[in-house]
Amino acid sequence: MLAVERRKRIVDFLNEYRHANVSTLSSMLSVAEVTIRKDLELLEEEGILQRTHGGAVLKEAPVRNPAGVTYQDQYAEEKKKIAYIAARCIPDGAVIFLSHGSVCQHIARMIKEKHNLTVVTNNLLVMSELHNCSDIDLIALGGNVLSNGDNIGMFGTDTASAIKNLFFDISFFSVDAIHRDYGYMVAKKEYAEVIRAAMGASAEKYVVADSSRFDKRSMLKLCDFAAIDKVITDENIADEFKEMCYTGNKQLLTTINFEP
Repeated sequence: MLAVERRKRIVDFLNEYRHANVSTLSSMLSVAEVTIRKDLELLEEEGILQRTHGGAVLKEAPVRNPAGVTYQDQYAEEKKKIAYIAARCIPDGAVIFLSHGSVCQHIARMIKEKHNLTVVTNNLLVMSELHNCSDIDLIALGGNVLSNGDNIGMFGTDTASAIKNLFFDISFFSVDAIHRDYGYMVAKKEYAEVIRAAMGASAEKYVVADSSRFDKRSMLKLCDFAAIDKVITDENIADEFKEMCYTGNKQLLTTINFEP
């Protein structure tokens, strides 16, 4: 991986989570910690981040990539297309679970016209989107509020326990990384606790993730590749991951033929 691409991925991570540890970035990008420290030093000189003991935090100013271009979410359009495909997989009358993550927020925006839908979520942004939809029964899970950038939701033992008493026709999960050897991965144990509980209560399990999440590692393994039924991503997914889906008998849906 070229240094400029590595630094762009560091910025992407900070744009979403606002904070990163050197050890996490080193594992995710498969490079030495000394390399990550040099990257953080250069990005700090560009005014993008501020180094801390053991890591870095995003500055409050608008996020810039290393080329100096201001942006909010580099993959926003891909996420919207992924959400559109996910919404088409949801029939009227279904009971669904939407996890944390911006893709799930986009899904919520696209299901407002569906009928007799029950949506269970720990995602506060999903709650905000759907709370006034008269034909959607919104079940908001309680717990401890955890906020990381654009991700804000309810997590903890109480959240996971509440899920275990429910059943979902379809669940949609956001993940931080998908790796050919380690499967699906997330950045926090709180994410894994809630998603694993929902997986156990779901008839169909979907991962919704843009192609930048593939061939990455994050801090914590969520589950093996075989544990998820379907993956929805954009058309830029690498061929090796397409092959993994096909050989594993998993359905892969991409935005290559996207038609709204």
